[in-house]
Amino acid sequence: MGKTTLIEQFGADHYEHVAEVNFIEMPQAVETVSKAKDTEDLILRLSVLSGAEITPGKTLLFLDEIQACEDMPTGLSKEKCVLSCVSMACR
Repeated sequence: MGKTTLIEQFGADHYEHVAEVNFIEMPQAVETVSKAKDTEDLILRLSVLSGAEITPGKTLLFLDEIQACEDMPTGLSKEKCVLSCVSMACR
């Protein structure tokens, strides 16, 4: 069983919703995320890309293959992107 499958199973077992964005399978996601102006805009864009509403405490946000996001011109680095998403999910 691979890492992705384990995370998907964990999400299904412990959360009401799983919002998954795979940056390799969805190349347009890199550009879409890179245009985010702030954390709330980022969460909205990830919600649209995943097709799932991202609700703090109820949704596992799984950013698969995030290494495909080389540069984020808005100043949202990969690390900031992940931390921003985690902080939004913890509210």
